[in-house]
Amino acid sequence: MFKVLKNLKQSWITILIIVLLLCVQAMADLNLPDYTSKIVNIGIQQGGIENSTPKVITKETMEKILLVTKEDELILNNYEIFSKGNFDEKEYKKIIEEYKNIEMQECYILKEVDEQTQDTLNLEIGKAIMTVSMLEEPTTAEQMKQEIILHVNNLAKNQGGEINDNVNFEKYLDKDLFEIAKGMPNEQLEAIIDIINLKYNEMQSSIIEQSAINHIKVEYEKLGVDLERKQMNYILWAGIQMLGIALVSMISACIIALLSAKVATKIGKTLRENVYKKVLSFSNVEHKKFGASSLITRNTNDVQQIQNLVPMLFRVVIYAPIIGIGAFIKVLNTSENSMAWIIGLAILVIVLVIGTLFMATMPKFKKLQDLIDKLNMVSREILTGLPVIRAFNKEKYEEEKFESHVLYKFMKEEPFTITKEDDVWVISGKEVERIFKMTKFSSEEAAYRFSKKLRRMGIDDKLQELGAEEGDQVRILDFYFDYKD
Repeated sequence: MFKVLKNLKQSWITILIIVLLLCVQAMADLNLPDYTSKIVNIGIQQGGIENSTPKVITKETMEKILLVTKEDELILNNYEIFSKGNFDEKEYKKIIEEYKNIEMQECYILKEVDEQTQDTLNLEIGKAIMTVSMLEEPTTAEQMKQEIILHVNNLAKNQGGEINDNVNFEKYLDKDLFEIAKGMPNEQLEAIIDIINLKYNEMQSSIIEQSAINHIKVEYEKLGVDLERKQMNYILWAGIQMLGIALVSMISACIIALLSAKVATKIGKTLRENVYKKVLSFSNVEHKKFGASSLITRNTNDVQQIQNLVPMLFRVVIYAPIIGIGAFIKVLNTSENSMAWIIGLAILVIVLVIGTLFMATMPKFKKLQDLIDKLNMVSREILTGLPVIRAFNKEKYEEEKFESHVLYKFMKEEPFTITKEDDVWVISGKEVERIFKMTKFSSEEAAYRFSKKLRRMGIDDKLQELGAEEGDQVRILDFYFDYKD
């Protein structure tokens, strides 16, 4: 096989193009599920908001976020106060068009950040936004007021100091929770933040980000964002990208099929030409050794098999490892890759199964080739000796000879079988039993139709042929009746 495939070297440029296109198709096929996921998760569930880091945020909300997080520096380094002077006219108009109320209040706008910084901001700001959202709930706010003040007073007692009047519960009962937090010492505020963050550490980052997005929607509504339009725009754009990737995959597949067919045709032409030239150089002894039927098979069926193999080689043997490796790398690059070993194990199992199948089928394939040689030999003998066969009336003999070389013959299943057990003729068969079960023997007309069907099936004739005599017992399933000639 490998000697045969050496002829692929003459098409190495085409093969290189096919491999590159297979890589393109694999990338497209692997990315399509991502866009489906984006349409469902981001487009539908999150309303088209991709990140838990808001692109624009009011100064009031930013101050609350900075109050409940320790990552003040990280957040402030990646945001800037929105000002017309920081943007060109086209970009400024685009921001104003999307965030209609942005000029009515002081706001922060997100700077350009890389993917790693974006992920970090998503987690930290997501935690902070969830905390702010929780503290803004009236019931939670009242409960937290009491817990914060009690916690601070306990810290003061443990340190041997007096209860801080600034955090006296009665005095600050009507104050906003964030105002109380602003009046707390930094050490005590950080201790409370640590307690809150302990709860978030038990949650997955994706859950934190999705929960924070609900609060971002409220923030965007304040800024005049049309959330329905934003959602629809995201779904349409993701759908267009998805269709584009599917189109790339389809075009790649068509080009691969075309180039594979050309490579297969070229290798078929080369092999037939080489085999033909080699056969012409054979001596009479070599011709007798191989036989005309075997040489015909080599130059027709075998070459055709190789031509069919080449496109399969590209579509399965080469494409499968490319998409398998690509999928494994893609899983490793995701944030949640704890189950990546399952993909690796699946790839290993598939390789072992394919290897086992090859080992099991190769001997059968070689046997099949021998049978094809025999079939060609008999067919050739019949065709070349047709006048002689007719002259000596040997058609029946040649038909039997031909059938003896066919490995599999279609055998029509008999509608019934008849055996004799202890002087009882037993009739069995799916068709007979089916008719028997459908017959209502309490009706004479039905019983007559049943006997008529048995006669048409040839059961009466078969019983006579086997030597059944009148009065003999016949059984179908559990029903006995007497045979009448």
